[in-house]
Amino acid sequence: MRPQTTNLGSAEVHCKKSSVLDTLRANFGTYTSDITNASQRLIDAEQDAQRCDDEIQKLEADIRRFEKSLQKSLATSFA
Repeated sequence: MRPQTTNLGSAEVHCKKSSVLDTLRANFGTYTSDITNASQRLIDAEQDAQRCDDEIQKLEADIRRFEKSLQKSLATSFA
């Protein structure tokens, strides 16, 4: 999976979620307690990553609404 890039004006966000999770999956031992611990940590990490993705989408939508509002405001100011 290639990194997800979002351009927010001058700020760029790179998300390499799958490579981070793959690395975590590959670096735990084979003992039962390690596997159980690793599994729970991966579940938690995936949930955190999903919450971050959801928040990014919400903020991007807010930015788009703000930009449209600003454009309308500027258009009426100069009309």
